[in-house]
Amino acid sequence: MPTPTQLIQQKLQLLEKTVPNFHRMSLHELYKQTGISEDIWSDYLQQEDVRQRIHTKTVEDIEISHRVALHALAIQAQSGNVNAIKELNQLSGILNQNKNKQIVTHYIPRPEREKGENQ
Repeated sequence: MPTPTQLIQQKLQLLEKTVPNFHRMSLHELYKQTGISEDIWSDYLQQEDVRQRIHTKTVEDIEISHRVALHALAIQAQSGNVNAIKELNQLSGILNQNKNKQIVTHYIPRPEREKGENQ
């Protein structure tokens, strides 16, 4: 008999194939769609690999939205819309910025010194 996590993983794979925006769904929507309790979904969605996959899909959606918005602004700017031209100037570098940077910090404890040692 599959564990709850394995059951959710099977449902998640099915959701990814059938519902393209499952990563935007609330716990209640996930429950209604799959019949799996919100508590189990909540625990599953807290797993790091699942969080990373959802984050990646969200970033992809944002980038697509930016491109669509820039395209619409470009069309308006070509027709002479001054506000669209100003907006394009402000947003011109938005797609070139990579906000997916990951900073890793490390802590290395220093060895304890004896009271008599020079500092």
